[in-house]
Parts: sequence; structure tokens; C-alpha cells
Amino acid sequence: MYTGTCEAQAEYVQHTFQSPVFQDLSNAAAVVLNLAYGWKVTKNDDYLIGVVQEGLAITGILSQPSRWLVEVIPSLRFVPSWFPGAGFKRVAFDLGQKLSRTDTIPFDWAKQQIDGSAVGPQQEEIIKWSSQGIYAGGADTTVSAATSSVLAMMLYPEAQKQAQAEIDAVVGQDRFPTFEDREKLPYIGAIIQEILRWAPVVPSGLQHHAMNEDVYEGYRIPKGTIVIANVFSISRDKETYPDPLEFRPERFLGPSPQMDPHKFVFGFGRRACPGFHFAEASLYLNISCILAAFTIAKPLDERGEEITPPAEFEGVGPIRHPKPFKCRFIPRNKDLLASLSQ
Repeated sequence: MYTGTCEAQAEYVQHTFQSPVFQDLSNAAAVVLNLAYGWKVTKNDDYLIGVVQEGLAITGILSQPSRWLVEVIPSLRFVPSWFPGAGFKRVAFDLGQKLSRTDTIPFDWAKQQIDGSAVGPQQEEIIKWSSQGIYAGGADTTVSAATSSVLAMMLYPEAQKQAQAEIDAVVGQDRFPTFEDREKLPYIGAIIQEILRWAPVVPSGLQHHAMNEDVYEGYRIPKGTIVIANVFSISRDKETYPDPLEFRPERFLGPSPQMDPHKFVFGFGRRACPGFHFAEASLYLNISCILAAFTIAKPLDERGEEITPPAEFEGVGPIRHPKPFKCRFIPRNKDLLASLSQ
């Protein structure tokens, strides 16, 4: 039974089924590790997952806005580490040493699997950081969106029913959805769009650097300015998205769909996320397969009555997650679930 970020109190008919998709939500990490390094995860307490998740936690600590006084008084960067008030330098050095494990340990393992090297030191350094970037950019973000999808399906059962009806009509009930079914499941696609808008993974976006002076709607932007796009505000713009607090996949269907959130949730310009196709594919498989096998229901109180958890979010650093919540995974098809263990 999944008891991680979303504590599942599942109603099982004959046995307890442990979902391989949401088991500690390590699926996303396993997929990205395999993509970047060829490392195959075979257990929950995988060593490399632990190493890189530690790195993600450190990144969250380091990237908290206004946490460090040197951000307010930049000249403090010239103060020696032993000087009073320069504790941030000692913290940075310690966390930097730990953070280096994130890119070094997985890379060294992958390198050991290869006989010899055909690249020089500089190219090797680029490959190492590029591989680390794949994991850092793809693991925790996908977890956030996948967890938000569970929360949304629980809080909006009508949307869940419509998605399940579409899956049953197109795919049937004797197999899981595949990529070949994707174009025939437009409502599932709309759910993915609405999750990205309703619960943006990186609500403040990533910082951009103005390489040249510019003027935007009368505002002068000097060269070197740090520009931050307010992704959350865009996702809540009432002119673009009427009733923005409501989860409505229908807003992206029909002859006059609302603006596709892909235009802003994955970043902008040439610095936009290069892995958004991969992220969407992962979300599609997670959401469609879970809804094919389960109904996600609200938790029950001590009297057996449904309670509605609040839609609350939290974040350490740039990535935003739903706060821990309870729900129930109710099997829809025992035969489909049984096929997973075969």
C-alpha cells in the first residue's frame, strides 16, 4: 500500500495491491536514472536514488529566496569565511561538497561500464553536468505533477469519471493504455494540460539573464538584469482562464480552447525545458494507467464518512508539491491488476 506523499487507504477486495507506479513515487527517478546513466532501479532503497535525492534537497535549501544575507548585501561575498556573519560561506562549502556527489557518483559508475573514453577532459565535464541536469530537471518535477494529478482526481470526481469513461471506450478493460492510444484520448490530454496550469510545478519559473538592454511595454530592462517570470500569476489570470481556481480540463477542448499552458509552464525561448516531451509522456502513462486500474476516492473519517482534504501546496526551492494528503485507491478491475504480477 502506498504511504508516501499521498497516504493511500485503499479498499481492496481480496488482497492488498502495492502499486508499482506510486510506490514511494520512485518511478520517475528510476526512469530518469536509466535514461541519463543506464542505471536500472530494482528496489525502493536504491543507492543512486538516495544520492541524487539528497542533491535535490540541498538544491532546495540553497535556492530559497532571501535566505542568505549575501543576496541582500552582495559585497559580503568578499568577506573571508572565518569572519563573523560569513557563516553562509562555510555552509556553501559544506553543501557544495555534498552536492558534488550528485553529478560525480552516477557519472563515475556509468563511465566504469564503458571501456575507454573517446572524449577529452572538457567534453567529459560537459557530459557529466548534462547528465546531472537530466536527472535534476526531470525527477522531482515529474513527481510534483504526478502527485498533483492524484489530488485533482480525488477532489474532482466528475473529471475522473469522464477520463475513465474515455479510457474504457477507447482502450477497453482488458489492458492498460499505451502510447498508441494517446491521440484517441483527448480528455486525458486535457487533464494533463489542466494539471500543469492548476498546479504549476515551478510557479516562479527559473531566472533569466538579459543579455542586452531591452524595452518592454515602456519598461527599460538594463543589460544584465535578472528577469523572473511569474508562472503562477499567468496560470491564474482570469482573462485567460475564467474561474482559474477550478480544475476544468474542458477548458482546453472544443472549438475555442483556452491558451495552452505549455506556452509558459516549461519556460520560455531557447531556455525552455528541453525535456517537456519526455515529461508529458511520463505523465500520460502514469495518469492513464492509474485511472484504468483505480478510482481515486476521498479518505474516510472514523465514522466511515468521506472527508475532503484541502488543496494545499508547499515548496522548498523552486519546485512546488502538494502537501501530504490522504486518499483511497479503489481497484476498478482485479484482472487488470493481476496482470501486473505476471
